[in-house]
Amino acid sequence: TDFSTLRDTEPPAIAFDAPLPRATDLDLIALRGQVGDAVSLTINGADVALSDGAFATELQLLPGINTFDIVAADAVGNVSAARLQTLFDTDPPDVTSVELSRPSGANGPIELVVEATDASGLRQAAPYLIDVGGTEREGFLRCDAATGTCRASLPAEPGALRLIEVVIEDYAGNAAFR
Repeated sequence: TDFSTLRDTEPPAIAFDAPLPRATDLDLIALRGQVGDAVSLTINGADVALSDGAFATELQLLPGINTFDIVAADAVGNVSAARLQTLFDTDPPDVTSVELSRPSGANGPIELVVEATDASGLRQAAPYLIDVGGTEREGFLRCDAATGTCRASLPAEPGALRLIEVVIEDYAGNAAFR
């Protein structure tokens, strides 16, 4: 009598079709992927249906940081785990200050500086519209998410300065208008 056995020590590989967004303003997001030869899959302890090693489910988000622990197991007990996080953010950035000035004097270059904070981070560019002596000027502020500072410099141009609008947006798509 011949006897053979196969020893399986490889846990199932967990692969996602697309990564979760770092931040979102949606309260329900889809998660899809493959788990190879897994026979069970759980997300935060809840069973998820598998079809030929593939899965598709929707995740309900709560405000703030959401963490999902994903565990896949094969028929012989090998286990893989992954942890995903996303931020559910429905609040626009908090604009703490807006300064439109000529730091070098009355005939100097124009500077627009906006300070803002947001849990999901500020986008790198923010559109603005200003009035300089009766002429509208538009452009983009460059934002540094680490410091929360958005800044634009314009060449010297005579006339009174007036901010018409600036839009600061976060990575979840929420916008603050000033």
